[in-house]
Amino acid sequence: MRIQCPLARTFWLLGFCCAFPAFGGDPGNSIVVTIDGDEVEVDISLTDGVETYQLDFDLHFDDVDNLTEACLGISAELLDAGQQAAINARLPRASQTIATEFPVVVRVEPPAACGLAFRGDVDIDFHTDEHVVFTPGSGYRFFKGPVDGALKDITGIVGAGSIRTRGRSGRFSEFLLGFEANQDYHQQVAESLFELRNLLEDPTIAAAAGTVLALDLDLAEAAYQTGNFNAAATHVLEFEAHVDSLGGVGIPNSWQASVAGSAALEGEILGSSGPLAFALARLGGAP
Repeated sequence: MRIQCPLARTFWLLGFCCAFPAFGGDPGNSIVVTIDGDEVEVDISLTDGVETYQLDFDLHFDDVDNLTEACLGISAELLDAGQQAAINARLPRASQTIATEFPVVVRVEPPAACGLAFRGDVDIDFHTDEHVVFTPGSGYRFFKGPVDGALKDITGIVGAGSIRTRGRSGRFSEFLLGFEANQDYHQQVAESLFELRNLLEDPTIAAAAGTVLALDLDLAEAAYQTGNFNAAATHVLEFEAHVDSLGGVGIPNSWQASVAGSAALEGEILGSSGPLAFALARLGGAP
């Protein structure tokens, strides 16, 4: 079923897809949500009274229940200089900042009572307007984090179309476009491998599944250490394919709005493997 609301300014109506003013209440602010099966398209427009910022923010679910606009709880905010500084303090490196050309934060906060749930992971696309210009090798990155909590890099892709970036997740968060001034891909590889191995220590992962995934990472690291970045990236793709196939079997893969702190571990692992694949691709010559 395709649900779309053409209105420019309406407030929350449970179970209906509609547009509503984003934070600040400016009449130029709007969020329009379109739901088509397991796909969600969110068209966001925010203004500071001088400039208007437009964003396409899309979600793709593998398997989802009770997917309505009200159950997603999507909002967005255009940040002032003080708020941007607060975001920068939450990023993992001092060399990282929110993209000052596009200081927009999107929040997905599903109400606990609404019954939204998904299995697997959620793919998130963040596509800016022309305030941000893509150039090959650019330092733009995609970040997520709990509201007011630490932010982490989930960049899987950065491409043209102004800036189009994509990541994966096993839970909902704040999402924003960041910029990395010091692009150290070797540091990213080391950090990603460390993070992924820590995730594989989760006791809820079946032993056999953990063994398969640890081998994939070992093969990727061995290829990386010899400078064969393309082979290492191939092993990361194999790792991700195994995570997908083992989700719900050897890896917990369910997220529920009604469970505080819920996370689909499959999606969290895939979110953390994206920056590894991205760094290896850049080391291998990708734009």
